[in-house]
Amino acid sequence: NENENNNNSQNNREVNNSLESGNYSLESRISEVSFFDENILPEAELRSEIPGYDIKLSGLEVCVVISLGLNKLRSQLDELVQEEARAFFERTQRDSNHFLTHLTSLLFHLSIRFRNSKLMEKAIMQMEAISDQFNEVDSVDESNNSSSDSRFSFFYQLPCDPYWNIRCQYAKMVRKIGLVKTALDIYVQFEQWEEILDCFILLGRLSQVEEMILERLEIKKEPKLLTILGDIRHDEQFYHQAWEISNQRYSKAKQRLGKHAFQRNELEVAISHFEDCVRVNLLQPEIWFQIGCAATQLGNHQKAAEAYTECCLQDSTNGQAWNNLAAALLEIGKLKEAHNAFKQALKTDREHIKIWENFLVVSAKLHEESDVLVATETLFKLEKNRNIDVEALGMLVAIVENKIKNKNDENKSSEENKVQSQAVQNNWFTNRVLSLFEQITTTTAGNPTVWDLYAKIEKLLDHHEKALEFQIRSCRTIEEPGWESDQTKFNLLYPAYLKLGDYSIGITNKKSLFSVRTMLQSFVTRSTEYFGATEEFSKISSVLEQVKEIERALKQSTPQ
Repeated sequence: NENENNNNSQNNREVNNSLESGNYSLESRISEVSFFDENILPEAELRSEIPGYDIKLSGLEVCVVISLGLNKLRSQLDELVQEEARAFFERTQRDSNHFLTHLTSLLFHLSIRFRNSKLMEKAIMQMEAISDQFNEVDSVDESNNSSSDSRFSFFYQLPCDPYWNIRCQYAKMVRKIGLVKTALDIYVQFEQWEEILDCFILLGRLSQVEEMILERLEIKKEPKLLTILGDIRHDEQFYHQAWEISNQRYSKAKQRLGKHAFQRNELEVAISHFEDCVRVNLLQPEIWFQIGCAATQLGNHQKAAEAYTECCLQDSTNGQAWNNLAAALLEIGKLKEAHNAFKQALKTDREHIKIWENFLVVSAKLHEESDVLVATETLFKLEKNRNIDVEALGMLVAIVENKIKNKNDENKSSEENKVQSQAVQNNWFTNRVLSLFEQITTTTAGNPTVWDLYAKIEKLLDHHEKALEFQIRSCRTIEEPGWESDQTKFNLLYPAYLKLGDYSIGITNKKSLFSVRTMLQSFVTRSTEYFGATEEFSKISSVLEQVKEIERALKQSTPQ
């Protein structure tokens, strides 16, 4: 027995060494289709300056690189990540010396290529080559155990697809480009009834699939076939039959019943069916999402939050579910949790304006300063400069104002306060806010409130000349014809002119003061007839005298 065990161990070592060296002959190797296209830009490749990086990978190393590429694909489905993952699969495809590693690399590689409309035809050709040659390895002498072992080496290290699944993937591809009959023949071969139904609908032969199902049901009643028959006839009794004969284990029957009830707006009934569905199979994120939607419409936000939470746990890439979860959490008063949910939603969909608006509101309530800034910047870019959230800009100015107030202590000297104010000016947050105002006023110069806020923040930062310039622009933007005889227009214009007095303090530019005095003088002259006896008129007149006094003081202090 000991000698026999030693011989078996020696044989196993020889087989393992044989596997690592690879017995995948060129004759049995799956033929590869070239995806080169002169009309497509050069693609990313895995490169490195590290010596020895380009050496041929071993079988186990190929499995690791395939796993890395697959992990990238599952994490996010944007084009940049797909391109990076494709480089991984091309490298493993090149270095594969085993049937399964080569097959797996090809399948993932062509799944990425198929998303490109220019390479879709070549991807189908590659899948056809895989389907045709899948069994060709059987031509190798079956008496050779090492060749059989080589074919299935790394079986447990790779997400291998069975032959029928590869054929169904091929059918899905050809159906997408319009070859429905070809896809139907493959689906019939492997009894994929739901896909068969879809193909017959596209071909306009619904009665034929019904006949096929009825023939099968005469032999044996199967829950899946009853459910599909219910889909064809739009009859819910077949869903109930499927649920009963499966001993309440066929979840798709309850899924269909829930969707029909939801469409009839029988929300409580729908929730009951959906809960039966997830009780059988918990891992159904789309059903949890439906429960959340129904609960939201019923006003049961606690139940909706629980359902959306489960949906997000199972599918973290569902941005709509994260957004709905945040909305439900807001309704039950969980601001912090809602804020985190909005962040997750934005990771999956960064161009959804409504999510950014909700995120901005919650960030403002939680005093998340940096998030308020990022949300305001992003909304300005996404809306193509058409809409400006003035309230958000006001919040940003208030944040900068609070920073300055917190820095300036009453017990500090004016020189120390000046140093603290300079520190705020150099703060990244303040610089980003100023940059945002500059972008807004450059593209949309007709909003007086924006100019007013821009002037305010410049004054807070002791930029007196700029503050006065922007306040003058605010006055000119808000001024409308006929304001001197219209109470409403006068009331809108008056506050902007009143601020000119404060903004004139500290100005040393004679031209700027002259412009302010001229504007105030014009305001007083034109409004005398209708508003000369009002308190507002008196205040503007006082501001005019204040500006004249500043001019006289500046003239006296300036040497002749």
